[in-house]
Amino acid sequence: MRAAARLATAAVLVAAPLLAGPAASSAPLTVAAPYGIRAGIPLPPTFRNINPIKCLAIIGQARKDRCRTSKVPSTVDDTEAVDVGVGPDGVPAVVTDRQQLVVHGAGNYLIYELGPARKADGLNEFSLPNTNLGQVVWQGFAPGTRPRTLAALLTLDPGIEANRLPMSIQIEFTDAHGKRKSLDPGGAAPVAGTAHITLVNATGSPRSLAVGTAALGPLAHALDTLLAAARDGRADVPRSPPCAGNGLPESLPGTLLGQTPTTVTAPLLVHGTITVAGATGSPVTGPPGTAAVPGGASLDGRLNTTPVTFDAHLAAGQKLKLDLDVLPWLDPRTFPPPDGAPTWTRWAATHPSAAAVGTATATFIGTAAEAARAADYSPYLQTDTRGQAASAFHYELAPEAATRRAGKALTAKPGAIVAACLAGLAIAGNAALLRRQW
Repeated sequence: MRAAARLATAAVLVAAPLLAGPAASSAPLTVAAPYGIRAGIPLPPTFRNINPIKCLAIIGQARKDRCRTSKVPSTVDDTEAVDVGVGPDGVPAVVTDRQQLVVHGAGNYLIYELGPARKADGLNEFSLPNTNLGQVVWQGFAPGTRPRTLAALLTLDPGIEANRLPMSIQIEFTDAHGKRKSLDPGGAAPVAGTAHITLVNATGSPRSLAVGTAALGPLAHALDTLLAAARDGRADVPRSPPCAGNGLPESLPGTLLGQTPTTVTAPLLVHGTITVAGATGSPVTGPPGTAAVPGGASLDGRLNTTPVTFDAHLAAGQKLKLDLDVLPWLDPRTFPPPDGAPTWTRWAATHPSAAAVGTATATFIGTAAEAARAADYSPYLQTDTRGQAASAFHYELAPEAATRRAGKALTAKPGAIVAACLAGLAIAGNAALLRRQW
């Protein structure tokens, strides 16, 4: 896998074909605030870097080991490259997280990450992380002469992560007669047929968003900040978009009228290839924006709320290959400046009507919510430290051996597995509840 290379990559995304069109908008149901009191317009918050104690208070899981908070001399920058190996049906079979922490300041550090993780392997002499009931714990001393860099390869539970990853993959295989079969471990076709690969944006989350009218100048500036970020992204570079308190203000001046419930989905940048090993020609077809490459197809665009499906035609024994980089980001097509203006600031200079400013405010709040949702994934393993955080995700077919191990874990000795699961829920289950309460 290419996690180590992606941690060091930094580049700019060139405009590319798009996987799916912008999500359809609908008029929200507004709950009015009393008397329309004039106040600031709060931006949607992100739920990353959670406080374990506050999380416990919300969930009501009063476990002493989950109340521990990190102690660090200063900020901690967190970069994570998450590799997802999926089985022949698209369900995650192995998930790893190559994490790098940069501890600033001088002094002792004790960092708790809620995990859960099955295993933690340090990648340099200063990195000796351990797992405590699934929680990842880092401990040591930062000299202060230069930042202390920690690195580890964390093995996560694929069953738990399947419900938290930003994108899910569904793979169905049918033979030449249209009869559904299963690909063999490693993605090999048992007979000649077609694999239908569907990519699904799995970031949808219920939120309550502010409704009101923001001051025109600050509103236009904030929209341009988001627009610049949306136009500048690359799926294999771990990064986080601007969000409230990190690149954007926590509120805008204006009139707050109330809140509206909605489901917020973070658009996904998706880049990579779907190929058939050993195939010639163009055995993979997909939606507009799919480009043919030897043995398959390449894709480079944004995945919104509409799933996209690719068809890969395989001869008996040929293997399906996935090589997809995914990054929760923003889609500039969903909030262009009105009337063809190059920027929102230029639009604001045209003295738009009050109704137009209200519409622009709603556009901004919705887009800021998408940015906050995208930022929820950075860092992927939640902690309570402060500092810059960025995560990126890579999907591929899991090796045959890993897929067979995952299958055995699900099929061998059902009684023992049920007992183990019941016992494990007391450990990994609580950790799962504590992570990313989205």
